[in-house]
Amino acid sequence: MSARNRNAVTAAAHVIDEELSQDAVTKGVELSEGLRAFFAPPLRILFTVDEGDRIVEVVCVRRL
Repeated sequence: MSARNRNAVTAAAHVIDEELSQDAVTKGVELSEGLRAFFAPPLRILFTVDEGDRIVEVVCVRRL
């Protein structure tokens, strides 16, 4: 909400939603077992994937 460029943040959030909607476990880079990072400038997210239930949990969102 307080982002300087709200359109860029909205576009990045859309990219994140699209990318993680399929094969999320293969997206981004693995930071540690079960924790992955994905970059969609100006955002970076940390997320986990429950493959059994096919659920992605976003743990953290940061502006780059």
